[in-house]
Amino acid sequence: MMGMEPDTIDKEEAFQDTYRKWRVLIFKADIVSVLAVFIIEITMFFFLRSHDLIFQTVSVYLARFLILPTIINITLLTIAIICNERYKDRPYLLNYVPIVLMSCLCIVVSCTHYVFTVTMAVYIIPVFVTVIFSNRKMTRLITLIGVGGIVITVLVDVLLSQSEDVYLIPEAIVALCILLTAHKFSQILIGYHKEKNDALAKGYQEQLRMKELLNYDQKTGIYGATAFNNCLIGAIDKGWTDNLALAFVDIDDFKYVNDSYGHAAGDEVLVRLAAIIKEICGDRQLPGRFGGDEFAILLTGESLEVYCSLLTEIQKAFRQQIYDFSEQRITVSIGLARLQEGWDAEMILQKADEAMYQSKKNGKNQLTVFQ
Repeated sequence: MMGMEPDTIDKEEAFQDTYRKWRVLIFKADIVSVLAVFIIEITMFFFLRSHDLIFQTVSVYLARFLILPTIINITLLTIAIICNERYKDRPYLLNYVPIVLMSCLCIVVSCTHYVFTVTMAVYIIPVFVTVIFSNRKMTRLITLIGVGGIVITVLVDVLLSQSEDVYLIPEAIVALCILLTAHKFSQILIGYHKEKNDALAKGYQEQLRMKELLNYDQKTGIYGATAFNNCLIGAIDKGWTDNLALAFVDIDDFKYVNDSYGHAAGDEVLVRLAAIIKEICGDRQLPGRFGGDEFAILLTGESLEVYCSLLTEIQKAFRQQIYDFSEQRITVSIGLARLQEGWDAEMILQKADEAMYQSKKNGKNQLTVFQ
């Protein structure tokens, strides 16, 4: 029955929730970085100016180190916000947005302060951050952006620097080596996390399998009493009460079958009844075994007349079964109770059970509806 299976955790959705949280954190870190850079640039301006270390006009300095980088950073943030809105239904692409933004911010910092070649090392930061998403393609992309950033920084230095830096190319090569090393270590870490996650997922799936085995009756393959009760309680608590009804199905003279022909014969009878119930109920109704020779069926979405017809069909199909151990036809007695206002799961179970025993009293192989 749709929506009444025991609760399970959607692992993929759990991962998406985790990614969503880290996307927000990384994006916040990007915003903080922009603000921090802005504050540092203002602080550096006043510090350098007080020590007469600014060797250009104030307007040029502010335009070059404060106004232009800030405009670019704000533009990048705006583009990232637009992308977050545009791709909100595509979480895989959303994972890229804060990381690519971080890489672009690194380019701005590196190109703004190209005279300090150490700034080219900032490109390793977004590379390592990609480990969070365990995405090798993302790591490669961010590494390529970093390589491009180093090249751009070198070109800016060559074009704008007033003095020739003989160490520029060697320092760029060192920065590139550091970046590629960061890429390699990130790939190793991603491999480690994937292997660990695979092991955890395997254990998780094994736990789910064991949980399912506990939910199902091993002999008949339908829900056991505990799982069935949980579904019944959940259906009532959640308001899935559209013509909800409960049927108890009990095999007539089952003790005689066990005592006369053995437990193997009794098991065959149980298995056949369970198969008939599953086939006739289909996916809309939920059967369960309460133990012994007693079965229950949770019925929803149809009228009482339809339920009676379905249960009568089960009785007829089961009575037509032929067994090797006996020519005697075996029957079932059924009690049906429809959920009434104020009833809980225990009450409807009790009323269906009472109706089933009334069928026994009426001569067995009967269907009794609780009134």
